[in-house]
Amino acid sequence: MKKTKPGFMGKSERRTASSRAVHKTNRVLGKTQLFVLFFFVAVNSPMFSQITLDSALAGAVQELNSKLYPGTTIAVVNFNSASERMTIFVMEELNRLFVQTQIFTIVERNQIDLVREELDFQMSGEVSDETFQGIGHMLGAESIVTGSIERVGKVYRFRVWAIDVRSAQIGASYSANVENDRITASLMGVAADLVGLSDYTPVEQHGAFLLNLIPLGSVGSWMMGDWKGAILSNGLQVGGFGLMVIASTLGMIPPDKEDFRSNGTFDQEGYDNADWDFTPWGIAVFYSGLGATLVGYIFNLARPYHVHKPPPKNVQLSPDNLHVAYIPNTFDGTGEKIRITYKIEL
Repeated sequence: MKKTKPGFMGKSERRTASSRAVHKTNRVLGKTQLFVLFFFVAVNSPMFSQITLDSALAGAVQELNSKLYPGTTIAVVNFNSASERMTIFVMEELNRLFVQTQIFTIVERNQIDLVREELDFQMSGEVSDETFQGIGHMLGAESIVTGSIERVGKVYRFRVWAIDVRSAQIGASYSANVENDRITASLMGVAADLVGLSDYTPVEQHGAFLLNLIPLGSVGSWMMGDWKGAILSNGLQVGGFGLMVIASTLGMIPPDKEDFRSNGTFDQEGYDNADWDFTPWGIAVFYSGLGATLVGYIFNLARPYHVHKPPPKNVQLSPDNLHVAYIPNTFDGTGEKIRITYKIEL
């Protein structure tokens, strides 16, 4: 088809080119949203998500209940942890949850303690498969339940598995990432992740992610107080879309009208449906705008998972803000006591 040099386009021609650009852009964004939805489902699988210790214990029991035969005699004999408090807590909770389900026959704790003393092994240390088999035979158990918990970055990797006493093979297993909240930190004897404790919860982050799926607006980011991220994301999307519109109106070559003239008549419908070609600079501007739009959109979706709540403000108290009073000689039958009351004014 014969082409002419770029020239001035009328309003109707600009409108047609602009609508085509909008249509193409919406198709690209639609495919991007499908990809992001798939990514959202993937990152929220148990492999990536963080749960509480109680949820991990419940999940482990549910997994073993579904994989082991009902009526199996099981014994929770070991849990490898850097903290003895964590070991005892997990073993007791596993026993309690197994008893509640009433699916298996649970070996009593005192029997396990007797065997442990006889074989001289630690319930919080590493134990070989051969030792597990020997313990299982001594207890009359068909499966031995054990596990471990260890720090991996900012979370704890929690694992529980059941070993068949006869074959020494793993009959069922469960693993999850446990968040370092107050309970986990207390049992491990370490400091809690203070940022995580006062930070946005996964539910809040996922909610902001879903709201940000809508192009432009960044409603989720605004609700999280992330106005900087919202402005940057919207700026990239609006600026990129503007560049695509400019390229689609001023950077395109219209078809030659002479190609649509025949016998003194002009084929207006054919001319309106004909494809327009981009100029070299129009192509560069269009794809630059498309790239900026996609970057802003993806940034808008990832931002909720990287924004933290602002730290709490420290309040300086002066003697005028704190009022303390006490009531002496309060007798309750066991001796004299002092009742202290206080009031803080901010």
